[in-house]
Amino acid sequence: MCPSNFPNVTRNSRRSSSGSSSSSSSSSSSSSNSNCNSSSSRNNNSSSSIIEVVVVVVVVAVVLEVVVVEVVVVLVVVVEVVVVEVVIVVVVVIVVVIEVAKVVFVVVVVVVVVNKVLFLSTAKAEVVAAAEVVEVIVVIVAVVVVVVVVIVVPPTNRALWIKKKYKDSKTSFNKYKSNAHPIGQLVDEIWIGHSDWSTDRQTAIQENNIPLLL
Repeated sequence: MCPSNFPNVTRNSRRSSSGSSSSSSSSSSSSSNSNCNSSSSRNNNSSSSIIEVVVVVVVVAVVLEVVVVEVVVVLVVVVEVVVVEVVIVVVVVIVVVIEVAKVVFVVVVVVVVVNKVLFLSTAKAEVVAAAEVVEVIVVIVAVVVVVVVVIVVPPTNRALWIKKKYKDSKTSFNKYKSNAHPIGQLVDEIWIGHSDWSTDRQTAIQENNIPLLL
């Protein structure tokens, strides 16, 4: 922070000495204000760079989260991988790391917002441009959105949701292949390629509302 009364103190203390000292003090005051403005501008640009980098990282992380969850769950269900629990743990770890990154993002953005607000409150009116105000509003909206996401979907609930999604998908996928079903054996025969069952298959599908699996 640049003290606003420093130039005035210097000017008043030297005015009593001589006219030339007063002129020198005025020059010193202008130089001090210029340095203060340039320093504030550099800090402001640095804050903007931090926001841009963090926002890009979080957006990429969220996209990867969706891709990892959807692709891994679908592959596990279709291919019926043996190490299902290991895959689920890996996905949960990835999701937890992403959620922690969101919290860090919130903290960083809050710090930057506080810095912006302090800058706007202490700077002169002619220094504050419309772009600065718009940037602060955008950052505040980003903070609100991320906080809502972190609160509404915490890591624990997300992990449980992934596991439930896998189990539900697995259950529905194997539902019509299970021997516990009244026509389970018929469906199994169809899956291993017995074409002689085609008529019975159509009847069974119509009577039991079984979706066409092949």
